[in-house]
Amino acid sequence: MNSIWTAWTPDRDGTVRVADRLRPLTGRRIDAVRFVDLEHEPDLPHWDEGDHVLLGQGLELDLDDGSTWSVTWEQDGTNSGLGIYPEPLIPNHLVTGRSWAATRYWSQHGPGEIASIELGWFQAPPHDDAGAEPPHLCLAEMVLVGTNGVAVIVLDDRFDVLVCWSRAEALRAGNLGDYDKRYQDLIR
Repeated sequence: MNSIWTAWTPDRDGTVRVADRLRPLTGRRIDAVRFVDLEHEPDLPHWDEGDHVLLGQGLELDLDDGSTWSVTWEQDGTNSGLGIYPEPLIPNHLVTGRSWAATRYWSQHGPGEIASIELGWFQAPPHDDAGAEPPHLCLAEMVLVGTNGVAVIVLDDRFDVLVCWSRAEALRAGNLGDYDKRYQDLIR
């Protein structure tokens, strides 16, 4: 397994390392997109919520260099963040899931090429256990910036992955719950 751990890091140096690890995505064209949802969901693509996409598992991006990158939600204690991997979600990170071909939908809303990536971090809440390690910086937002649009990928409070086409839409989507304040105060 060729994993790059991205969901949280103990310090600012770690956020720089994560940004460096994601640099290979810049300059790449997105050739195909799959939305990965819970396997028990109905046959209709319920992830399309009008001005945003809500995914129970995450998404996969096939790039023009033949690589597949995936984004999913990760949690351990009070740490929760976006896990970004240079490989498919299924079967590498999920045993089951429902994959929806979403390339046409993405091409109508999101960027076709990744010109740059912006990351947003928040401080996890403190642990209840006094002997636990200090809370980490958690990756709450990845913005794929292209010449023809953006895709804002964030966590929501139901442990889903929310994909919007602007930061304002991510806040308007109203699914951020406890993340609202943290989302507005992201460390960029």
